[in-house]
Amino acid sequence: SVGTISAGKFQALGPGQTVISAGLGGIKSNSLTVTVGYCGDVNSDNLTNMIDAMFVAQFKLGVRADNELSLAFADVNLTGDVDTTDAMKIAQFAVDLINKLCE
Repeated sequence: SVGTISAGKFQALGPGQTVISAGLGGIKSNSLTVTVGYCGDVNSDNLTNMIDAMFVAQFKLGVRADNELSLAFADVNLTGDVDTTDAMKIAQFAVDLINKLCE
């Protein structure tokens, strides 16, 4: 199990992907895929480190495809775009120059 639903809220137990289905009387009516992860962890290894910074830079250079990354966790400066500033911020976080991402 990757999480629980209570009072209309999903509580994740950890990173991963799950499909939440809702229905009535055993008839599935809707489903939603939920991906849970860590801010800056673009390679989904449960760490935010220099490898993630390198992967974002490679993505921006066009040498790494977007389907190889969890881009939902790459926009660490929350501008709505994944760019080299995100790679720089992830690198700064990895060497403890900054202590927060995605704020």
